[in-house]
Amino acid sequence: MKIADQIEDVGKCVLIGQFPSGSPEWLEQRESGIGGSEIASILNLSPYKSAVTLFYEKLGLLEPPPATMPMRLGNLLEPAIIEAFREEYPTITVWHENLTFASLENPRFRANPDAIIEDQAGNLSILEIKHTGQYWTELPLHYKYQVLWYQYVTGLTNPATLYAVTGGSVRAFSVEYDETLMEVVKAAVTAFCALLDAEQPPTYDGSDSTYQTIRELSPGIRDEEIELSIGFELLAAKQMFDAAEKNLQKYKSMALDEMDGARVGLANGVPIVMLQSRGEGKPYLTFTKGN
Repeated sequence: MKIADQIEDVGKCVLIGQFPSGSPEWLEQRESGIGGSEIASILNLSPYKSAVTLFYEKLGLLEPPPATMPMRLGNLLEPAIIEAFREEYPTITVWHENLTFASLENPRFRANPDAIIEDQAGNLSILEIKHTGQYWTELPLHYKYQVLWYQYVTGLTNPATLYAVTGGSVRAFSVEYDETLMEVVKAAVTAFCALLDAEQPPTYDGSDSTYQTIRELSPGIRDEEIELSIGFELLAAKQMFDAAEKNLQKYKSMALDEMDGARVGLANGVPIVMLQSRGEGKPYLTFTKGN
């Protein structure tokens, strides 16, 4: 039995095609559905794209940005990383067939996992591949939601594996399915689809992605004045920002003085700041990654 037939027999989804990542067919099905890589954006948990940005892309009013070099490298290296997984886990069968499925519950819900794996007992689960120059000590939340979405759409709720080349090493992360959490996610995705149908954008968040999207959609400058409905809120936010920025500068000055040339500053034993310099210039304070 073909692997796609086995997945369809679970009773949660139907195969809609075999589309290589980035192909015209793959892009077309993404336009009409919601895929796993879009879930974090809908939840405003993505570090790259907000719900507002995704909304305007789905409506065709905003062109998605071209693939970055890390994204292109990730696609090119995916087969090699899958082969490394096969070598590390020789008793597991790996099906890498560019399968895209639609949920029987809602055909707009799509899943195109990187691969399906089958253990010696015949149990099927999701395999997702990632490649990053960062070093992960734990799985980033936005990728966890991507995998959870694939589990939900396909019905393959056995623990999934995310196999990542991260910071020059290889790590395998396990993702346990969470039905309660997925009910919340499904409600959020359903609400997002309703906004698309009504052409009513999501509530603005505080991300740069949303701000840059609104910039991109804005018309040219007109020689007019307009009374802002959120004028007072904007002023209050600016005042709070100025006060916070001044307070931060105060504590940076104190930390710089206290470090007295030491390269790393700790908080409860955890590195939070470092001293750097440009050439022979005086040192300046930077925060460590994640702070």
